[in-house]
Amino acid sequence: MNPIPTRTSALRPLCAVATLSLCCALLGAAQPGFDLAKDGKALAPIVVSAEASPDTRATAADLAQILARVTGAEFAVEDGDGSRGIVLGTIAQFPDPALAKPLELRGLADGKEALVIRSDAKRLRLIGATELGARHAAYRLLEEIGCRWFAPAPEWEVLPKLPTLRVALTIDDRPAVLSRSIWFEAGSGSQKSSDEYHHWKRRNRMAESFSSACGHAHQNLHEEHGRYHELFRRNPQYFAMIDGKRQGPQLELADPQVRKMLVDEALAQFAANPGLDMVSVEPADGAGHSTSPESLALGSVSDRVFGMANEVAKAVAKKYPGKMVGMLAYNAHSDPPTFDLEPNVHIQMTSAFIYSKYSHEERMRLWLERCTNFGQYEYYSVWLWSFDRLPGTWTNNVLDCQGRIRGLLAGGCTSISAESTSSWGSNQLGYLMATRLMWNPNLDAPKAIQEFYDLAYGPASPAMKRYYERFCLGESRATFSRQSIALMFQDMKEATTLAAERPDVLARLALVKLYLRYVTLDFMQREAGNAFQSGKGWTALMTYLYRTRETGLTSWEMIRQDWGKNMDPGRELVEWMSDEPYTAEEIESDFEEGLEYFTPREMVAPVTFSQDLVAVAWDAALLAGEPAETEHLYQGPQTYALWSVKGEPLEFTTKPGMATNAFVLSDGSRKEIERGVLDGKKPTHHRIKVPGPGLYLLDYDNDGYWSITVPVGRTATVPLGNKRAFHNTVVMQDMYFYVPKGTTRFEYLYSRTTGHPGGPHQVLDSAGKVVKNVDVDGDWVTVDVPAGMDGTLWRFHEPVLGFFWFNNLPNYLAASPQALLVPRELAEKDGLKLQTP
Repeated sequence: MNPIPTRTSALRPLCAVATLSLCCALLGAAQPGFDLAKDGKALAPIVVSAEASPDTRATAADLAQILARVTGAEFAVEDGDGSRGIVLGTIAQFPDPALAKPLELRGLADGKEALVIRSDAKRLRLIGATELGARHAAYRLLEEIGCRWFAPAPEWEVLPKLPTLRVALTIDDRPAVLSRSIWFEAGSGSQKSSDEYHHWKRRNRMAESFSSACGHAHQNLHEEHGRYHELFRRNPQYFAMIDGKRQGPQLELADPQVRKMLVDEALAQFAANPGLDMVSVEPADGAGHSTSPESLALGSVSDRVFGMANEVAKAVAKKYPGKMVGMLAYNAHSDPPTFDLEPNVHIQMTSAFIYSKYSHEERMRLWLERCTNFGQYEYYSVWLWSFDRLPGTWTNNVLDCQGRIRGLLAGGCTSISAESTSSWGSNQLGYLMATRLMWNPNLDAPKAIQEFYDLAYGPASPAMKRYYERFCLGESRATFSRQSIALMFQDMKEATTLAAERPDVLARLALVKLYLRYVTLDFMQREAGNAFQSGKGWTALMTYLYRTRETGLTSWEMIRQDWGKNMDPGRELVEWMSDEPYTAEEIESDFEEGLEYFTPREMVAPVTFSQDLVAVAWDAALLAGEPAETEHLYQGPQTYALWSVKGEPLEFTTKPGMATNAFVLSDGSRKEIERGVLDGKKPTHHRIKVPGPGLYLLDYDNDGYWSITVPVGRTATVPLGNKRAFHNTVVMQDMYFYVPKGTTRFEYLYSRTTGHPGGPHQVLDSAGKVVKNVDVDGDWVTVDVPAGMDGTLWRFHEPVLGFFWFNNLPNYLAASPQALLVPRELAEKDGLKLQTP
């Protein structure tokens, strides 16, 4: 792996003093200081070039008003030659050969956002390689003196009070990821929210050295607004052939006229928009690619669509040198073609909807052999997957996010385009830190997170740290539940008391409480069992969402389109469309209601068990029914614990879907025995030889749908993980688990998974009696164990895995007692007889 470049300057903490002196040394050399203000009076103007663009002048005006609020001084903005003052501009506007190296352009884009900051007795220079870099330099200065914008809403602005301000700075910097975009799938929901997000991005340096464009585009030719709509209407042969019929949205890429239209469309876009860096030639969303003999003769779907991209790229390079065409590695064209891509083709690999015969690592390696411009299309938050509920975006787990960004950079990634939702109530920390990590992946993330707690919440920092850690840390995210929310309400109550003398902190806490009102109403409606989108609970929820639509706490536009049935507030009026603003008193009253609703429960003490599993020769009295074949269907990866009694081969059958189908078999110590990539079109019967009797682990990697069948009498145990949910695609057969001797009560957490069946299930004791009917989502279930029922095999009836996690039982399930393994130490403790060769 290539090392991640280090930074010449680290972010400095806020100094709560009247005079601030900042020193960022370069190569150990001391840098003279520059005085910006003294005792609330400005000592220098902000100087821009007479040729400064409107954007630079807007940055200068913003810098002036922010410095005014920091120091209490009024800063003038003047044109000048850069010999004095706070100088803002490009190296072309204020030349200095000594700055040429840190501001050099490396390749087509690396350096467009480069910045330098230099101070001496007469001037403080904020210089960029371009005007974008100059803008970054201005906001980097504000960061260095302690200014922060933790979210778009004005309440999240943190400015120090420094009537006397002196800085000594030497900073050279540029972003690690050249194109950085967290964009919202349906916008910000209102003009106010969009404007706030625009300013937030500028002040947090989220920008693009080149603008990536890899989204779905082929459909633009024939849709109603497309320039070729009428031509396609008259010529159905331009559409893909599926089962002998011509149909969209995919195109017939074997048709010369279609190919010419795609080339002409790309050239026309550059002609109409000279500022574009890239145009997309990505096919329409979904599959449905042509199966005509002419198309099939062009090769695989990847060969066809990327061959088309190469043809467009050659035409673009000839007429518009330096311009690029973009595509995704996605769906039926997830894998690279059999040929190299043109140098001006930019590929973004997606992190979902992948139909590939390779593992992620193998696919990345192959792509890097075929293309020179590589990026990543991420899914930070998709509303139909999350519904703005906690625990929110996976980037809230900041250390995992940092590791992923570092890994992408090590592989040569230059762009990250993150499909997201404008839901800051659940995603704030993840969006904030992902933005900073894309600029500097070597950021001290724990320190930056602690700074957020300290600066945003002041005296309430300890309580709010607990609040965020309940849904941002890895394990706490996986086990997030109603109990977690109850404890978060307690944290918020404590934070309010601690911040009683800080109006600025109380204003931020009020926004968090306002988001918790959504959590409360959403949970109330789901727990009440009301029919979805009906009843008083639904009206209360929609009324809340409409009233808070401009706060950015939830993704209002997605909600309007889906839950709001695409109603237009300007034309239609329904009961929940209320413009009444929330008052402080109402927010507090609602919070108190939530505090009462989410009452923390007394939990059974957790018990941990080892992963050293053994096969048990169960007493006949514990066995119920006949041994069963294991047959499970999934979407996504899964692990199975298998057992060889005498060293006989392991046997099972897998039936893959279209996506990645790879497996690794290892022994109990995780030493690899065998690995393989499977045919994505037919079942595979596995008969794998093993070195001897004992435990083996099967890790099956699949991004789509697949099934596994294990014969009767063979061991096949599902280890339940507390890091992620599982995705069954059908209700499972009864699943058995062992209740250790001495257990009087056990608990497990159950959460459903979006878009999959399941939820209600039953808990049956060893006699087959229904002990509990369960219908929860995101909550702990407590089950009392009757006398004499401990040390026996229980089962779930009609379960769907989703997220199951036992608090005090072994986290292993199987389709029959004969297929169930248990931890070795538990078998010894409970006197269970082990299977022997």
